[in-house]
Amino acid sequence: MKNQVKLFFVLSLTFFLYAMGASNNLIVEKIPQPDREFQVKLSDVDGNIIKVKSFSIDGLTYLPVKLGKTELSLDFAKIKKMLFYVQNNQVKVNVFFKDGSNNLFNLKKDLFFVGKTKWGNLKIEAKYVKEIEF
Repeated sequence: MKNQVKLFFVLSLTFFLYAMGASNNLIVEKIPQPDREFQVKLSDVDGNIIKVKSFSIDGLTYLPVKLGKTELSLDFAKIKKMLFYVQNNQVKVNVFFKDGSNNLFNLKKDLFFVGKTKWGNLKIEAKYVKEIEF
């Protein structure tokens, strides 16, 4: 009887863990409504160019970056264009501001951009982005 209970417990746990990992992460079901509306032209590393509305980072319209040890939040409204590249397993972004200046920053590895396209919802990890033009 004890062995049957243990077997039931192990099988139940296995099924539960399998169900957790089996969800379809390829579907972008919901995009958070951004605090402000931005439309961008996004180019990915494969050469695709996509027009994106309601562009944000989880509903926020500030880009979290690091400059050395300093953490900054760059306002999308002040950005003209961003060029991305990966160097030494670190995502870097060269930000061109509307005032004509530019600067190179580091990004978090797991940063995702979201928005809406004419085909549906979009979600892309920063390391797969080549350029974003506002």
